[in-house]
Amino acid sequence: MRKNRVLPHSKFSPERQRHAPNYGFGFDGHGDHKLIKITYIDDRLKNEKKQWSEVEVYSLKLDSWKKIGDCFPSQYYYVRGDTVFFNGCIHWLTQREYGKIRPRRLPIVSFNVANEVFQEYWLPNPTEQEANCISSLHGSLSVCAKSTSSVDNSVLNIEVWLMKDYGIEETWTKLYVTRMDEELSGPIIPLRVLDYDAEAIVYINKNVFLYDHENEEFEDFGIWANGIGVPYVTSYMESLVWVEPIIVESTTPIIGQNVATIANIEIVSNTKLVNTTSKKDTKQDGNCIIL
Repeated sequence: MRKNRVLPHSKFSPERQRHAPNYGFGFDGHGDHKLIKITYIDDRLKNEKKQWSEVEVYSLKLDSWKKIGDCFPSQYYYVRGDTVFFNGCIHWLTQREYGKIRPRRLPIVSFNVANEVFQEYWLPNPTEQEANCISSLHGSLSVCAKSTSSVDNSVLNIEVWLMKDYGIEETWTKLYVTRMDEELSGPIIPLRVLDYDAEAIVYINKNVFLYDHENEEFEDFGIWANGIGVPYVTSYMESLVWVEPIIVESTTPIIGQNVATIANIEIVSNTKLVNTTSKKDTKQDGNCIIL
C-alpha cells in the first residue's frame, strides 16, 4: 500500500529568497500532519534593508497552504540543515547571516506543530563548539558538534550531547566524544546520530563512515560523494498513515511507506536514496542518505 501525494504549489512563494527554503514535517496530535516551509527573504535585492524568514504551513488534512505571518524569532539568522521531530515540535539548527556579528550565540529553533509557535533553545558550550547535526537519542533531544583547534582549525574531536530535560538548557549533558582515526584526514562533518545505538554517521573527505563509539571504530559505507556536495541523512519510520491516492508522474525512488518520505516528495526529486539501517536494528525504521 505504498501511496504518495504531490503537494500543491504554495501561492505565497516569494521571488526574493536568498536561500533555498528549509522544510520540516510533523504530527499535531489532533489527526493532522503538517509540512513547514521556512524561506529566508532578502529585500536588499531591491535596495531595501529588510531581511526576514517567511513561514508557511501545509496541512495534509486540508490539502492547502497558509502563511502564518511574521513569527520567526530573529532576522539575524536562518534555519539550516536537517530537522528532527521530537516532543511535538520540529527542530532546526541555525546559521548566522553572512557578515552579521549578532547574535554571538546561535540557538536551536523549534516549531510546535499543534499551536504553530516558535521557541529558541541555546546550544551547549556555544563559544567552543560548532553544532553540525540534530536528532533525538535515548528519548532526548541531541546535537552532534565538532571542536576545532585554535591553531590550524583542524577537527580535534566530535562530541554528542543530550538535553536530559527537554527545554531546560542547563541539562545539556555530554554523552561521548569520538576519538579521531589518525589515518582519516580531510574535512570532517557529522551528519546524523542514530537513535537505536548512538552510532554516528560522519562525512570525512567525501566519504561516508559509521562511527561505533563503543569500539571506537569507523566503518566505511563505500559511498563516494565526490562532486555532489555534502550528503544529507534523514531518519524515517514505517507507518500506517493514509495518504490519498493521487497519480504521480515523478520518478523519485521511495524507500518504504514513511512520513518523512511523504514530506520530501518534491524536495528530493532527482536524488538517490541509500538505506543505511543498521543490522542491529530490529524495529521497522531506519535512516537513508540523500545524495
